[in-house]
Amino acid sequence: MKFNHLFNQRIERLWWHEQPPRFLKKCAQIYQFFNAHNLTQRRNCATTPQIPLISVGNITVGGSSKTPFVIWLAKELKKRDYTPVILCRAQGSTAETPVIISSQTTPQDVGDEAILLFKQTGSPVIAGRDRVLGAKIGATLGNVLILDDGFQYLQLQATCHIVLIPNEGVGNGHLIPAGPLREPIQALTRADIIVRTGEGAIQPVAGTELPHNYNWSIETSHLHNLNESVEASPPHQQVQLVAAIARPERLLKSLNKLNLSSNTRYFYSDHYNYSTTDIRQWLQSTSPVVTTHKDAVKILPMWPKKEPLWVIEQRIITNHTLVDHIEKIIAQALQSKP
Repeated sequence: MKFNHLFNQRIERLWWHEQPPRFLKKCAQIYQFFNAHNLTQRRNCATTPQIPLISVGNITVGGSSKTPFVIWLAKELKKRDYTPVILCRAQGSTAETPVIISSQTTPQDVGDEAILLFKQTGSPVIAGRDRVLGAKIGATLGNVLILDDGFQYLQLQATCHIVLIPNEGVGNGHLIPAGPLREPIQALTRADIIVRTGEGAIQPVAGTELPHNYNWSIETSHLHNLNESVEASPPHQQVQLVAAIARPERLLKSLNKLNLSSNTRYFYSDHYNYSTTDIRQWLQSTSPVVTTHKDAVKILPMWPKKEPLWVIEQRIITNHTLVDHIEKIIAQALQSKP
């Protein structure tokens, strides 16, 4: 675990703060060649869903707040009398055939993000690698589809492509593995809406003109105990920070805003499957455990009833013009249908 964390820290410094060595730039050129070929093939065999599809994606690897944005968007559309259906990949599981999430579905079945999307939105969620089939099923459950991590999933024709870019920008501007980019910056011309996410100053993105920019950020609110079996007062000093997300160091800023510090940090690879051994290790300390909602989905079923499990609650800061714009695109798509 320590090695993985140090490796991830090194990659983050390289991707976001340093220029890569020459051999990684050569690897990035090879990646670009094969990736461009694959994307062209996917685009050529794209299927048009029966109902409007909003794709939410990114152009960088991890850390763009995609999951909380999808949750927020589903809730906002429900307020406007839509019935959104969320399609996701079942990241962290082996699910191929689409699965309609229910209260009995586990993270082992479909991954942590799918369960979190279901619990947080109350909307139908369909998880599985075959999202074309998922879209067919979804059209029977609602009137608009939200495709999670959809910017590179060109097998489905999107009504609206929303691309999230963290305020920090796109790192060193290089493709994987030399940098955090999944596609060249010029791919952003496919996007209908660009949303800058996160806190702090917004760094410009050079190389292309960005369409329809909006700001959308998450602000740390408070800590909430998810273990309803025990009452506890929120911690006020040292805590243990547990996370298996992209770029977990960002959570330290959240703790600072709550006037908390972390004397112990357990950072795992994204989508890591926790075990009872991990939990026993954390509970050897008397410091409370603080984690994210995404991690808690996997931790809580194994968590002892007598111990509080604290999660970082957040609130969204944006304006309604973003939803207005999305709704306008959906309305135009419905009007153009024969």
